[in-house]
Amino acid sequence: MNNSIFFINHIFNNPLQYVKGVGPKKAELLSNLGYNSVKELIFHILTHYIDRRKITALNQAKSGQILSQIVTIEAILPKNRGQKITKILCQNQTGSITLIFFHINKSALSSWKVSNKIAISGKVDWNYGDLQMLHPDIIVPASKAEQSFTIELVYPASLRLSLKSITSVIKEILKVLPLLPKWIPLDLKEKL
Repeated sequence: MNNSIFFINHIFNNPLQYVKGVGPKKAELLSNLGYNSVKELIFHILTHYIDRRKITALNQAKSGQILSQIVTIEAILPKNRGQKITKILCQNQTGSITLIFFHINKSALSSWKVSNKIAISGKVDWNYGDLQMLHPDIIVPASKAEQSFTIELVYPASLRLSLKSITSVIKEILKVLPLLPKWIPLDLKEKL
C-alpha cells in the first residue's frame, strides 16, 4: 500500500471529534445522524437539491416554490410596540413581494435601506393576493446575486445541526486530504 493510500485510510478512520472545529458536542450531534468517522461524513448521501439559479418572475410564482429574484426595497415597515413582525416591501418589473421577519435583529435591519437593490431567494406563498417570503434563505446586495444563486445540496440534518455546520466540517476534512486517486476503472474511462 503506498503512503498516499495509507494516509487517506488513516484520516478516513479518524473519529469526527478530532476534526478542526468539531469537538465533543458537535461530534455527538453528528453521531446522532449516523456520522462517527471522517469516512462516514465524506460519503454521506444528499437527499435532494435546490436550484437557486432559476429566476422566476414574481407575478408567475407558485405557492410553495423556491423563488430567486433581484428586487428593490420600496418600504420597510418595522414592528411597532407589541408587534413581532417586520415587513420589507419590494418590487421589480415583474411584480411585488413582501419579505416577512419575526424577531429580526436591529443590525441586520439597519443594513437595508429603501431603494437598495437586493437579491433574495426562499420559499414563497400567496396570501390574500400578495406574494410573501417568510425569512428569506438568501438576502444579499444585488451585486452578490450570481455567487448566491447556486445549486444548494440538501443533506439530512438534525434540528440542532445546520447544513452550514456540516459543510464547514467537510471543508476542514478536505483541506487535509490529498488528491484522491481516480476510482473509475481504466477500461470504462477509455470508453467514456
